[in-house]
Amino acid sequence: MTPAEVIALEAAREGQRGPPSEYGRYPEHLSADELAECFFFDQRDRELILSRRRERNRLGFAVQLGTVRYLGRFLEDPSRVPDQVVRWVARELGLDPSAGLGAYAQGEARWDHQAEIRREYDYREFHEPEVERELLGWLEARAWVSAESHRALFDRTVDELIASKALLPGASVLWRLVGAARHRAAERGYELIARGVTAQERQALESLLMVAAGENETQLERLRHGPIKPTAEGMVRSLSVRRPGERHLRVVKDDAVDDQSERADLLVGGESWKSTTR
Repeated sequence: MTPAEVIALEAAREGQRGPPSEYGRYPEHLSADELAECFFFDQRDRELILSRRRERNRLGFAVQLGTVRYLGRFLEDPSRVPDQVVRWVARELGLDPSAGLGAYAQGEARWDHQAEIRREYDYREFHEPEVERELLGWLEARAWVSAESHRALFDRTVDELIASKALLPGASVLWRLVGAARHRAAERGYELIARGVTAQERQALESLLMVAAGENETQLERLRHGPIKPTAEGMVRSLSVRRPGERHLRVVKDDAVDDQSERADLLVGGESWKSTTR
Protein backbone atom coordinates (compact mmCIF):
# COMPACT_ATOMS: atom_id res chain seq x y z
CA MET A 1 0.00 0.00 0.00
CA THR A 2 1.38 3.39 -0.97
CA PRO A 3 1.52 6.37 1.41
CA ALA A 4 -1.21 8.09 -0.59
CA GLU A 5 -3.47 5.07 -0.12
CA VAL A 6 -2.71 4.96 3.61
CA ILE A 7 -3.60 8.65 3.95
CA ALA A 8 -6.79 8.16 1.92
CA LEU A 9 -7.84 5.23 4.11
CA GLU A 10 -7.18 7.26 7.24
CA ALA A 11 -9.27 10.14 5.92
CA ALA A 12 -12.10 7.72 5.06
CA ARG A 13 -12.01 6.21 8.56
CA GLU A 14 -12.18 9.67 10.11
CA GLY A 15 -14.95 10.76 7.73
CA GLN A 16 -12.78 13.74 6.79
CA ARG A 17 -12.31 14.33 3.08
CA GLY A 18 -11.65 18.04 3.10
CA PRO A 19 -10.92 21.04 5.30
CA PRO A 20 -13.20 21.62 8.30
CA SER A 21 -16.23 23.80 7.67
CA GLU A 22 -15.39 26.06 10.63
CA TYR A 23 -12.06 27.11 9.09
CA GLY A 24 -11.60 30.88 9.31
CA ARG A 25 -14.95 31.40 11.04
CA TYR A 26 -16.02 32.49 14.48
CA PRO A 27 -17.48 29.85 16.81
CA GLU A 28 -20.86 30.52 18.35
CA HIS A 29 -19.26 31.41 21.66
CA LEU A 30 -15.81 32.65 22.72
CA SER A 31 -14.43 32.11 26.18
CA ALA A 32 -13.44 35.05 28.38
CA ASP A 33 -9.79 34.02 27.99
CA GLU A 34 -10.06 34.10 24.17
CA LEU A 35 -11.67 37.52 24.25
CA ALA A 36 -9.08 38.88 26.66
CA GLU A 37 -6.20 37.49 24.58
CA CYS A 38 -7.25 38.77 21.16
CA PHE A 39 -9.50 41.74 21.96
CA PHE A 40 -7.41 43.45 24.59
CA PHE A 41 -6.12 46.76 23.24
CA ASP A 42 -2.94 48.33 24.56
CA GLN A 43 -2.01 51.99 24.37
CA ARG A 44 -0.71 51.79 20.82
CA ASP A 45 -3.85 49.97 19.67
CA ARG A 46 -6.07 52.58 21.29
CA GLU A 47 -4.24 55.45 19.64
CA LEU A 48 -4.79 53.91 16.21
CA ILE A 49 -8.41 53.02 16.91
CA LEU A 50 -9.42 56.33 18.45
CA SER A 51 -7.78 58.34 15.66
CA ARG A 52 -10.89 57.52 13.55
CA ARG A 53 -13.40 60.34 13.49
CA ARG A 54 -16.61 58.33 13.34
CA GLU A 55 -17.55 56.01 16.16
CA ARG A 56 -18.60 53.23 13.80
CA ASN A 57 -15.17 53.38 12.15
CA ARG A 58 -13.52 53.12 15.55
CA LEU A 59 -15.62 50.09 16.38
CA GLY A 60 -15.05 48.56 12.94
CA PHE A 61 -11.28 49.06 13.07
CA ALA A 62 -11.09 47.50 16.54
CA VAL A 63 -13.23 44.51 15.52
CA GLN A 64 -11.08 43.90 12.44
CA LEU A 65 -7.89 44.11 14.50
CA GLY A 66 -9.22 41.57 16.99
CA THR A 67 -10.57 39.38 14.20
CA VAL A 68 -7.24 39.00 12.44
CA ARG A 69 -5.57 38.20 15.76
CA TYR A 70 -8.16 35.53 16.54
CA LEU A 71 -8.95 34.01 13.13
CA GLY A 72 -5.74 34.77 11.26
CA ARG A 73 -7.66 36.46 8.47
CA PHE A 74 -9.96 39.37 7.71
CA LEU A 75 -13.63 38.77 7.10
CA GLU A 76 -15.07 39.95 3.81
CA ASP A 77 -18.02 41.23 5.83
CA PRO A 78 -16.58 42.65 9.07
CA SER A 79 -20.04 42.84 10.61
CA ARG A 80 -20.42 39.05 10.66
CA VAL A 81 -18.97 38.64 14.12
CA PRO A 82 -20.74 37.38 17.25
CA ASP A 83 -22.62 40.01 19.25
CA GLN A 84 -20.52 38.90 22.20
CA VAL A 85 -17.40 40.21 20.43
CA VAL A 86 -19.00 43.55 19.54
CA ARG A 87 -20.17 44.11 23.12
CA TRP A 88 -16.73 43.21 24.51
CA VAL A 89 -14.91 45.57 22.12
CA ALA A 90 -17.35 48.40 22.77
CA ARG A 91 -16.95 48.02 26.53
CA GLU A 92 -13.16 47.94 26.25
CA LEU A 93 -13.06 51.19 24.30
CA GLY A 94 -16.06 52.98 25.76
CA LEU A 95 -17.96 52.89 22.47
CA ASP A 96 -21.61 52.42 21.65
CA PRO A 97 -22.12 48.76 20.57
CA SER A 98 -24.97 49.89 18.31
CA ALA A 99 -22.70 52.29 16.43
CA GLY A 100 -23.46 50.47 13.19
CA LEU A 101 -21.12 47.70 12.01
CA GLY A 102 -23.56 47.00 9.18
CA ALA A 103 -22.98 50.45 7.69
CA TYR A 104 -19.25 50.12 8.29
CA ALA A 105 -19.20 46.81 6.39
CA GLN A 106 -20.79 48.51 3.38
CA GLY A 107 -18.30 51.36 3.25
CA GLU A 108 -14.86 51.63 1.70
CA ALA A 109 -13.09 52.43 4.96
CA ARG A 110 -12.93 48.75 5.89
CA TRP A 111 -10.47 48.07 3.06
CA ASP A 112 -8.25 50.98 4.10
CA HIS A 113 -8.31 49.70 7.68
CA GLN A 114 -7.25 46.22 6.63
CA ALA A 115 -4.31 47.63 4.71
CA GLU A 116 -3.35 49.81 7.67
CA ILE A 117 -3.52 46.88 10.09
CA ARG A 118 -1.32 44.77 7.80
CA ARG A 119 1.19 47.60 7.60
CA GLU A 120 1.21 48.67 11.25
CA TYR A 121 1.28 45.16 12.72
CA ASP A 122 3.49 43.45 10.12
CA TYR A 123 0.94 40.94 8.85
CA ARG A 124 2.07 39.14 5.72
CA GLU A 125 0.11 37.73 2.81
CA PHE A 126 0.36 33.98 2.36
CA HIS A 127 1.34 34.24 -1.29
CA GLU A 128 4.58 36.03 -0.41
CA PRO A 129 7.47 33.65 -1.29
CA GLU A 130 9.09 33.93 2.13
CA VAL A 131 5.87 33.03 3.95
CA GLU A 132 5.19 29.93 1.88
CA ARG A 133 8.83 28.83 2.11
CA GLU A 134 8.82 29.15 5.90
CA LEU A 135 5.57 27.22 6.18
CA LEU A 136 6.73 24.39 3.92
CA GLY A 137 9.89 24.00 6.00
CA TRP A 138 7.86 23.89 9.21
CA LEU A 139 5.36 21.44 7.72
CA GLU A 140 8.05 19.06 6.47
CA ALA A 141 9.67 18.95 9.91
CA ARG A 142 6.38 18.57 11.78
CA ALA A 143 5.04 15.85 9.50
CA TRP A 144 8.27 13.89 9.85
CA VAL A 145 8.61 13.91 13.64
CA SER A 146 4.91 13.50 14.51
CA ALA A 147 2.22 10.94 13.80
CA GLU A 148 -0.64 13.43 13.63
CA SER A 149 -3.70 12.90 11.50
CA HIS A 150 -4.41 15.17 8.54
CA ARG A 151 -6.92 17.19 10.58
CA ALA A 152 -4.62 17.50 13.61
CA LEU A 153 -1.70 18.69 11.50
CA PHE A 154 -4.03 21.07 9.64
CA ASP A 155 -5.09 22.64 12.93
CA ARG A 156 -1.46 22.92 14.08
CA THR A 157 -0.62 24.63 10.79
CA VAL A 158 -3.39 27.19 11.28
CA ASP A 159 -2.01 27.95 14.75
CA GLU A 160 1.51 28.33 13.32
CA LEU A 161 0.36 30.76 10.64
CA ILE A 162 -1.54 32.87 13.17
CA ALA A 163 1.46 32.94 15.51
CA SER A 164 3.78 34.01 12.68
CA LYS A 165 1.36 36.75 11.53
CA ALA A 166 0.79 35.20 8.12
CA LEU A 167 -2.74 35.65 6.81
CA LEU A 168 -4.51 32.34 6.21
CA PRO A 169 -4.93 31.17 2.61
CA GLY A 170 -8.01 29.45 1.22
CA ALA A 171 -9.01 26.32 3.11
CA SER A 172 -8.44 23.95 0.19
CA VAL A 173 -4.98 25.40 -0.48
CA LEU A 174 -3.83 24.76 3.07
CA TRP A 175 -5.48 21.34 3.19
CA ARG A 176 -3.57 20.21 0.09
CA LEU A 177 -0.26 21.55 1.43
CA VAL A 178 -0.71 19.58 4.64
CA GLY A 179 -1.63 16.43 2.72
CA ALA A 180 1.40 16.77 0.47
CA ALA A 181 3.73 17.20 3.47
CA ARG A 182 2.32 14.06 5.14
CA HIS A 183 2.68 12.16 1.89
CA ARG A 184 6.35 13.10 1.54
CA ALA A 185 7.04 12.21 5.17
CA ALA A 186 5.43 8.80 4.72
CA GLU A 187 7.42 8.17 1.53
CA ARG A 188 10.62 9.09 3.34
CA GLY A 189 9.80 6.72 6.20
CA TYR A 190 9.05 3.88 3.80
CA GLU A 191 12.32 4.45 1.98
CA LEU A 192 14.32 4.31 5.22
CA ILE A 193 12.59 1.13 6.31
CA ALA A 194 13.04 -0.54 2.94
CA ARG A 195 16.71 0.42 2.70
CA GLY A 196 17.86 -2.40 4.99
CA VAL A 197 15.52 -5.13 3.76
CA THR A 198 17.20 -8.08 2.03
CA ALA A 199 15.69 -9.95 -0.89
CA GLN A 200 14.81 -12.84 1.42
CA GLU A 201 13.10 -10.54 3.90
CA ARG A 202 11.25 -8.78 1.09
CA GLN A 203 9.93 -12.12 -0.12
CA ALA A 204 8.83 -13.02 3.42
CA LEU A 205 7.02 -9.72 3.79
CA GLU A 206 5.28 -10.10 0.46
CA SER A 207 4.06 -13.52 1.56
CA LEU A 208 2.13 -11.79 4.33
CA LEU A 209 -0.01 -10.17 1.63
CA MET A 210 -1.00 -13.48 0.04
CA VAL A 211 -4.26 -15.25 0.86
CA ALA A 212 -3.55 -18.90 1.60
CA ALA A 213 -5.73 -21.69 0.20
CA GLY A 214 -8.84 -22.13 2.31
CA GLU A 215 -8.44 -18.73 3.95
CA ASN A 216 -10.37 -15.51 3.36
CA GLU A 217 -7.80 -12.99 4.59
CA THR A 218 -4.08 -12.34 4.36
CA GLN A 219 -1.61 -13.25 7.09
CA LEU A 220 -1.07 -9.51 7.65
CA GLU A 221 -4.75 -9.00 8.42
CA ARG A 222 -4.66 -11.90 10.86
CA LEU A 223 -1.65 -10.36 12.62
CA ARG A 224 -3.44 -7.05 12.98
CA HIS A 225 -6.54 -8.56 14.60
CA GLY A 226 -6.88 -8.97 18.34
CA PRO A 227 -8.35 -12.05 20.04
CA ILE A 228 -11.74 -12.88 18.60
CA LYS A 229 -13.15 -13.65 22.06
CA PRO A 230 -12.03 -12.13 25.37
CA THR A 231 -11.59 -15.59 26.88
CA ALA A 232 -8.70 -17.91 27.65
CA GLU A 233 -9.61 -19.99 24.63
CA GLY A 234 -9.67 -16.90 22.45
CA MET A 235 -6.25 -15.79 23.73
CA VAL A 236 -4.71 -19.20 23.03
CA ARG A 237 -6.17 -19.16 19.56
CA SER A 238 -4.87 -15.66 18.96
CA LEU A 239 -1.35 -16.63 20.04
CA SER A 240 -1.38 -19.63 17.74
CA VAL A 241 -2.33 -17.35 14.86
CA ARG A 242 0.40 -14.82 15.59
CA ARG A 243 3.36 -17.12 16.11
CA PRO A 244 3.83 -18.13 12.44
CA GLY A 245 4.25 -14.49 11.39
CA GLU A 246 6.43 -13.26 14.22
CA ARG A 247 9.63 -13.95 12.33
CA HIS A 248 8.53 -11.41 9.70
CA LEU A 249 7.94 -8.55 12.09
CA ARG A 250 11.57 -7.48 12.47
CA VAL A 251 12.57 -6.63 8.93
CA VAL A 252 15.23 -4.01 9.58
CA LYS A 253 18.45 -5.16 11.23
CA ASP A 254 20.46 -2.92 13.52
CA ASP A 255 23.41 -2.94 11.14
CA ALA A 256 21.20 -1.70 8.29
CA VAL A 257 21.33 1.80 9.77
CA ASP A 258 24.84 2.78 10.84
CA ASP A 259 24.33 6.40 11.76
CA GLN A 260 22.73 6.92 15.17
CA SER A 261 20.70 9.94 14.11
CA GLU A 262 19.43 8.11 11.07
CA ARG A 263 18.34 5.23 13.29
CA ALA A 264 16.38 7.72 15.40
CA ASP A 265 14.73 9.07 12.25
CA LEU A 266 13.84 5.53 11.27
CA LEU A 267 12.17 4.90 14.60
CA VAL A 268 10.10 8.08 14.25
CA GLY A 269 9.07 7.07 10.75
CA GLY A 270 8.11 3.65 12.05
CA GLU A 271 5.88 5.17 14.72
CA SER A 272 4.15 7.27 12.05
CA TRP A 273 3.60 4.15 9.96
CA LYS A 274 2.17 2.22 12.87
CA SER A 275 -0.26 4.97 13.75
CA THR A 276 -1.64 5.12 10.22
CA THR A 277 -2.24 1.39 10.05
CA ARG A 278 -4.16 1.00 13.29
